[in-house]
Amino acid sequence: MPTFSYFLPLLRQSSACSDVNYCGGTHSTSSDMIVAASAKLFQKWGGGTKSKLCGQSIVLTARGKAVNATIQDECPECAEGSIDMSPAVFKQLAGLGVGVLGDLQWAFAKPQSDDSDEE
Repeated sequence: MPTFSYFLPLLRQSSACSDVNYCGGTHSTSSDMIVAASAKLFQKWGGGTKSKLCGQSIVLTARGKAVNATIQDECPECAEGSIDMSPAVFKQLAGLGVGVLGDLQWAFAKPQSDDSDEE
């Protein structure tokens, strides 16, 4: 079952403990409007820094609010369809004390040409 939670970008590093995210950029701050997508979604789009998923803009909707964010990282522990948000993104939808949003929906901000779709 998908989950929609938040992470602290500076604390979440790869198993090699580098400061580079899955898409090849440096780890961001808690105020950046970024998300991490599940490993299954990255598998569908091709993995690594050359993945077409890297840099894709998505729209997240919950509790009558919508926010745009950019996919910048992979969440290897996330279930299929899950999105892990920076605190800045999460706070646009709910207070951090909520922890996990169960009523969130997301979609790519613009149509995709390769038929890849929301998990």
